[in-house]
Amino acid sequence: MSLFISHTSALQYWYLHGRTLNDKGDHRNRRKPPDTPPDTLEFLKKSVWGLSLPIDVIANEPKARRKSKVARPHVFKGPFPRDCFIDVGGELYVSSPEFCFFQLATKLSLIELIELGFELCGSYSLPRNTTTNKDNAPDKGKAPNENCDMNPNANTDSSQKTLFNRTPLSSIKKLLMFTLHMEGVHGRSRALQALRYIVENSASPMETTLVMLLTLPYKLGGYGFPYPKLNSRITPAKAAKGSANKAFYSCDLFWPDKALAVEYDSDAYHTGPERIASDSKRRNSLTSMGIQVITVTNQQIRNTEEFNKVAKQLATGLEKRLQFKNPGFTEARNALRSALLSADG
Repeated sequence: MSLFISHTSALQYWYLHGRTLNDKGDHRNRRKPPDTPPDTLEFLKKSVWGLSLPIDVIANEPKARRKSKVARPHVFKGPFPRDCFIDVGGELYVSSPEFCFFQLATKLSLIELIELGFELCGSYSLPRNTTTNKDNAPDKGKAPNENCDMNPNANTDSSQKTLFNRTPLSSIKKLLMFTLHMEGVHGRSRALQALRYIVENSASPMETTLVMLLTLPYKLGGYGFPYPKLNSRITPAKAAKGSANKAFYSCDLFWPDKALAVEYDSDAYHTGPERIASDSKRRNSLTSMGIQVITVTNQQIRNTEEFNKVAKQLATGLEKRLQFKNPGFTEARNALRSALLSADG
């Protein structure tokens, strides 16, 4: 009997395994889930790769919605285009990252769905059991990776290595194309709304939080800044190569047209004399290239007043006038911060 893993359990699968060798176009298919609920004994025979029980599965008929200790069935009445499921072997089919995003469009709040989009299009994963909770991440800062000025093998434990530095599971284009195919299906409008605010290439949960706080529109509690490029390469020009100590740099948030960068200093990876000295050299090199660097710490993000100062400094650099109206903006900002941050300063 074939099993079709869906929703949060499918996300947990992608978190544990990432893109597999089986994830190729010819392995995607138009197979539909069964009309009957999964048999418990048959289910337990399957290798489900350490997924938490009960496992979300998808069925094709309401009569299949019979819960058990091992399965949590969901009924999906929409179309099943080719990119819905990925055959991972052993008669197991897993909802594609794009289908996961669509499935959760009606389960998550708009802010949570935007966060999920950042994660799917970024280079980190959040640990997932039966619920989505970024507070379970070992560290909310950015872990070292090969594109940064940090040693990729330093200051990380095994759990952090599984969370960070993975290949993005999807892209805005893939999420959008999949969603557009779901015309008339409940959740489509919410998914399209969330896709307007997602930025690709985020490298950590806190980086996602920082971008959302800065770029979401006033009505959602953000400062409405233009979208930056995330973790893109900046190669020194010939005139600046003499003062640069790297072949290239990767800034967390970068607005090329304004030559402005925002760097997030994680508590876990930006402490100690060697790290501080390296960061100082890096900022000096970027400055010599004509790039203004604004550094933001975890404490600043968590403190409302301090973060407001950061926003005003950024507004000056981006030549943008902040024009939000109170008390509406303050209420929306507080709601957004409450949703994105586990604790506020």
